[in-house]
Parts: sequence; C-alpha cells; structure tokens
Amino acid sequence: MRRGYAVVAGLAIVASVSAGLGIFIGSSMDWTSAGPGSAESEILYWVAPMDPSFRRDAPGKSPMGMDLVPVYAGQDAMQSGSSVVLSPNVINSIGVRTATASVEPISEKIESVGFVGYDEYGSS
Repeated sequence: MRRGYAVVAGLAIVASVSAGLGIFIGSSMDWTSAGPGSAESEILYWVAPMDPSFRRDAPGKSPMGMDLVPVYAGQDAMQSGSSVVLSPNVINSIGVRTATASVEPISEKIESVGFVGYDEYGSS
C-alpha cells in the first residue's frame, strides 16, 4: 500500500514540475502577430501557405488544396500566421544554431540498421 502512495506522489511531483516549466517557458516567449484582434486587422489579400506568390482577393483553396491564409495590413506575406518570431533570449535558451550553407562531397558509404525476418505466411 505504501508503494502505491509513493508512485502517486512521484507522478504528482513530476506533473507539477512539468506544468511549472511549461508556464515559465510560455511566459518568456514573444507571441506577437498581427491577427484579427489587433489594431491592424484589415485583410489586404490571401496567399497560399506554401507559395506566397500565389495571391487572391478572397478566401479559398490554393493549387495544392490548402486553405489560403490572410495577409493583414502592415504584415509581410512571408510573415503570415504560419511563421514564428522568437525573441533573442528564447533563441539562446533553446539552443538554436545557424550555419552558412556550403557544398561538400557526399560520402559513398552509408551505415544503417536493419532487421531481416522470415514471413512464413507470405511464402508458398
């Protein structure tokens, strides 16, 4: 019976620490966007989420079958509702690393893990 209480207490501690950490990280993020509730809520045009050059005057579907995303006044098409803007302290705390793209030779050797199994039902 004591072991059951210890397990429940341990789970409660883990849940409390996780919730506290989530609240702390969530409060330090910069959640800025020009959305429908902001002062700049005039919709200029609608763009495809994966192709900002595809523009329409009314909502609808993109050529890829996705819903068009509104672009508001004062907002760039590349910074639509699907983009994320992080403050420098959040970038530092989550360990974002950037590098310059470069052309390098590709190795001819590929190491991988695989499993081979015999299917007795698939053979005759």
